[in-house]
Amino acid sequence: MRDFIFGLYLQYPELRDKIEALTLVNDPVALTRVLRKRITSLKRGRRFIDYRASFDFARELEAILADIESGLLECSPEHAFELVDRFLATAESVLNRVDDSGGAVGEVYRQAVLVWLTAAKAWRDANINWLERIDQLYQQNDYGVLDPLLPNAHLLLTADQLKQLARHQQLAECFYDGLLRLAKAFEKADCNLAATACYRALLLDILAQARSKAYGHGVRYYKKLEASAKQIKVFKPLPTHDAFVQQLQSDHGRKKSFWARLES
Repeated sequence: MRDFIFGLYLQYPELRDKIEALTLVNDPVALTRVLRKRITSLKRGRRFIDYRASFDFARELEAILADIESGLLECSPEHAFELVDRFLATAESVLNRVDDSGGAVGEVYRQAVLVWLTAAKAWRDANINWLERIDQLYQQNDYGVLDPLLPNAHLLLTADQLKQLARHQQLAECFYDGLLRLAKAFEKADCNLAATACYRALLLDILAQARSKAYGHGVRYYKKLEASAKQIKVFKPLPTHDAFVQQLQSDHGRKKSFWARLES
């Protein structure tokens, strides 16, 4: 059997990662080391992956995720969590170099979110503030691949933590809705500077929270700011429009999907 497996290893290079993972299934430390290297290579990758190649690439990502689930999730959830956490951290660098028009690559990362929650629950390290960790992870949701995180937070959080999360979301929505109403009122009254302050705050909130589903609104606010800037002669006490845009690009330039929408 050993010779047969070795023959497959030599004859089919595309199976090597899977075979290696299978041979280490009883050694979680060694398997973690191997999978960590595969994940690191994702983050370091520079080659652009076009639309046609994106589906094969997605299968490579699925294989890594499957090896984490089958090899570590049950026997060593701490190692499984560490790896899937590293895996999710590659999302931005990977999606920056992939034409994922078909959505196959993004879908693997969405699946990884559920594995992250499942591994965290199985590990359940009492020294970690899981509510805070969920919030930190969600801030990285530039491409929307972390959208399943909040709707499935019940897989990990306690009832009390879920209530805290819900209150946090409710307060954020109240702040946002109130500020939007204020912005519209100032705009209607031709108070351009006050409206600008409100629309800037709304845009910054969307980008700071990495709320990718609201990027369309953010683009609309940006264009309102551009239009208002032409009507404003004195911006004090606010920074000028050019200064605001420069700071926006400095702080949020890596949110590629927002800027792509703005340019489309």
